[in-house]
Amino acid sequence: MTNEKVRQVLSTLWIFFMLNLVFRDIHEIGTAAFLNEALAGKINGAVITEELMLIGFVLIEIPLAMIIGSLFLSDQICRWVTIVAAVLTGAILALGLPGDLDDRAFAIVELITLGFICWLAWRLPSTVKSGAQ
Repeated sequence: MTNEKVRQVLSTLWIFFMLNLVFRDIHEIGTAAFLNEALAGKINGAVITEELMLIGFVLIEIPLAMIIGSLFLSDQICRWVTIVAAVLTGAILALGLPGDLDDRAFAIVELITLGFICWLAWRLPSTVKSGAQ
């Protein structure tokens, strides 16, 4: 694969990851248990504060930024930033693994996607040197 193709695939995988996050959340919102917790100001026992919402914003911005970063960062920076972003995002995802089966299924797909992103990013510099298609 060419460098350009690898970058396009990385960006597409970040989009796929984000769509899984969004649809998992949309899927969860439809449950009465979630709605009752949200109305009470607690999700999974955590009180929802402005600070917690800001942390959530930052954590969501990491994969969103990588959609664009995968296309425009220089080769070496793209490699390392992508790997760090995927590992950090995966660690946060793994720390908060959901309890119900459907959410776990989404999380497994998300973790596999992050693993593939790391693998592709690790190969990025060698792909650039070889130029093979």
